[in-house]
Amino acid sequence: MIKRFKSLVFFAAIGVMFFSCSSKKIAYFRDINTASLTAALPDATIKVGDVLSIIVSGEDPNVVGAFNLPLASTANYGEMGSSSGGNRMQPFIVENDGTVNMPVLGKVTLSGLTRVQAVETLQNKLLAYIHNPIVTIQFLNFKVTVLGEVAKPGTYQITDEKATFAQVLGLAGDLTIYGKRNNVLLIREKAGGEKEFTRINLNKSDILSSDYYFVKQNDIIYVEPNKTRLLSASAAAITIPLGVVSTLASLTAMTLSITNGINTYNNNKTKTSGNTQ
Repeated sequence: MIKRFKSLVFFAAIGVMFFSCSSKKIAYFRDINTASLTAALPDATIKVGDVLSIIVSGEDPNVVGAFNLPLASTANYGEMGSSSGGNRMQPFIVENDGTVNMPVLGKVTLSGLTRVQAVETLQNKLLAYIHNPIVTIQFLNFKVTVLGEVAKPGTYQITDEKATFAQVLGLAGDLTIYGKRNNVLLIREKAGGEKEFTRINLNKSDILSSDYYFVKQNDIIYVEPNKTRLLSASAAAITIPLGVVSTLASLTAMTLSITNGINTYNNNKTKTSGNTQ
């Protein structure tokens, strides 16, 4: 038991030491100054598998109605961020060939286009049918996943296509005190399904003017645990075997005590019998 206590004190002391060191490194953008930083505003690119809301409108509601899918209950689109109750237009899915199957127009290639370019493409095709058509496109599957040392890890539906890295971390409740702020991993899906891996140092302001300041659909953010978290996990893992050893030692001592008691009893009984004879 004494050895176990000493071990726990030892690991606790080291944990306090690492905590005091790491707590000095939790501030974000420590090198930032008063100069302005500018990051290019993103325009999300449509990809295969994207789920889009495409609404066509114009001067004559009777004409534009043929270019919109019928209404559907929003209960079917819970994971796409739709509100509860009511109805909305059915979504369009970008097929493997990069097209969406529009009413009347048929298959239209949208993959690889930005939202603005897609709007212009559809408007140009609709001019043959509608005077001054208006097209509204919205991503319904724009989501970002945050894992690791954050308060609320999970997958978050983003309604703003210009959401920043910091805003997404805010949705996840910010990094815990155990998060490694100088080595956050960003996994981004590029055109063709290729994965891009980037390490981001939140202690520096470089990200504020980089291509990673704004998140993109299907981004994955992973916050690694720092040394304090790893050490505490190791200490917890060691505590369990120490407990087992302590229990076994106690059982062994109890067994020896019982055995000695039995032997003493038998010896005394033998001596008593001898004296009686």
